[in-house]
Amino acid sequence: MQLTARLETVKNAVLPCGAVLDAGTDHAYVPIALVQQGICRRAIASDINRGPLLRAREHIQKNGLDGKIETRLGSGITVINPGEAQSVILAGMGGVLIAQLLEEDKAVSASVKQFVLQPMNAPEYLRHSLHKNHFCITEEYLAEEGDKLYVILSVEHGEERYEKECYYHIGKRLFQRYGEQEIFLRYLKKKTNAFRKMLSGQQKALLQDEKRIAYLENLLRELEGLGYDL
Repeated sequence: MQLTARLETVKNAVLPCGAVLDAGTDHAYVPIALVQQGICRRAIASDINRGPLLRAREHIQKNGLDGKIETRLGSGITVINPGEAQSVILAGMGGVLIAQLLEEDKAVSASVKQFVLQPMNAPEYLRHSLHKNHFCITEEYLAEEGDKLYVILSVEHGEERYEKECYYHIGKRLFQRYGEQEIFLRYLKKKTNAFRKMLSGQQKALLQDEKRIAYLENLLRELEGLGYDL
């Protein structure tokens, strides 16, 4: 079974553990790979919809892992009890939804050692929410599929704040991990150009949002002050 670059990066971000929950598992490819490779002894694959869960069960049975991977129907982390899984994966969802799912069950959330999060959008919202709710982003990774770049966060409990707003949009750990690597420079330029386009749109609007303009101008000043060729 060949994982996509995005799912391979998600899998590689998971720390060795006794049990992992993959919430919104779809085909259960990631938990299957985690168990097959001995990264996790057992796994729980869950989804809020029955269709994907049936597909997950088929793949689990096909790989002979019925006794090691359990499927559950339900939303996010609510499908497990406190202490039942040491790692939790929330991937392929919007950043706002991931932030909401982390708050669905405080007792479960507090008992999990590591969260691996892969937002499809709004990463800045997710990073702010994580810091507000006493989480620390320990590592971030980039994965490329076609013309798309995905960000994967490894998160644990702890206190952390970023001194620059741009780090919430780009990811401070990405700067630290990738530096001048080509994949990161492309990601950084793409995000910076998007901010410039937003600012231009705001400045040309008939009804200007002065707070939004000031926010975007500050964001661009911070990024341009980091020493990259943007």
